[in-house]
Amino acid sequence: MTHTCTSCGKTIVYVNKGSWKNAKHNLKKSGILRCTSCAGREGQLTRKTKPTGRPKGSKNIDNSKVSIQSSINMRLYNQSKITTEQRQKAIAKRNGFTSYEEYKQSLPEWKRYRNEVDRLTKQQPLHELEHYNKRGPNGKEGAYTLDHIISVALGFKNNIPPVAIANIQNLRMIPWKDNILKGWKG
Repeated sequence: MTHTCTSCGKTIVYVNKGSWKNAKHNLKKSGILRCTSCAGREGQLTRKTKPTGRPKGSKNIDNSKVSIQSSINMRLYNQSKITTEQRQKAIAKRNGFTSYEEYKQSLPEWKRYRNEVDRLTKQQPLHELEHYNKRGPNGKEGAYTLDHIISVALGFKNNIPPVAIANIQNLRMIPWKDNILKGWKG
């Protein structure tokens, strides 16, 4: 799944079927398809206003509460407005597939395993874990994050069923720094 940039002739490779279809549609519609380099240059030359947003080098230091609240609001909105089937259908369509099963089968084995562990983990009574009330984002002083005692990576490497890795007995809350340091070591 490739196209050629109409400005520089560079070959653009698409790994996602949906992105390739969008590019094909845009090429047919306008006759122009640019690689990221050419598109960026064109945008800089034709932009009529200065770009807006955060200045380079600045950081959102105290916006963690806002980010968490936005995340919670989005989750609540998504849960209340659409069904699982609708969400899955949208994911499949966005990625250029006709069914969610077809989309899932296109994912690498590791990604399928990880998604299944995540899905099953969310079904556990996480509020029963010690330090759950200290749950917070990485980088926040005193925040704890969810940890799989036997890591997801180790479970994948050793063919441990996702249901065992996601089980509440394999979950704990630990300080975010410890969880990051643990990483893939598991």
